Amino acid sequence: DINSRDNMCIIGGDWNLVQNPDIDYYDYKNLNNPRSRDIVIEMMIELNLIDCWRDQNLEKKQYTWFKKHTNKKARLDFFLVSELLLTELDDAKIMPGYRTDHSMIYIKFDFEKFTKGKSYWKMN
Repeated sequence: DINSRDNMCIIGGDWNLVQNPDIDYYDYKNLNNPRSRDIVIEMMIELNLIDCWRDQNLEKKQYTWFKKHTNKKARLDFFLVSELLLTELDDAKIMPGYRTDHSMIYIKFDFEKFTKGKSYWKMN
């Protein structure tokens, strides 16, 4: 069962797409990577994943990518978490990056309530 506590996940990174063009883009003329966007949104529905920053900032316009020498910017970086994990989320914010055109996404969970068990971790 995908909605059990045994199947929770956190997926994050630079997706090179936005979920909501109305609030996640600034100064864009076209939708970026529309097919990839559809696949990510389909995955979010299928796996019951929530964009944890957007969940806490429903209408806020804040961006994670900035194109030099233009006004073009977008929120291309985000974390998707299992809906069951949202109750454990303490904080989610966008913070300035260092020597990059991307900002950092900071998320903090309170896992004190969890019992350790089987897990999988990958970083690349």
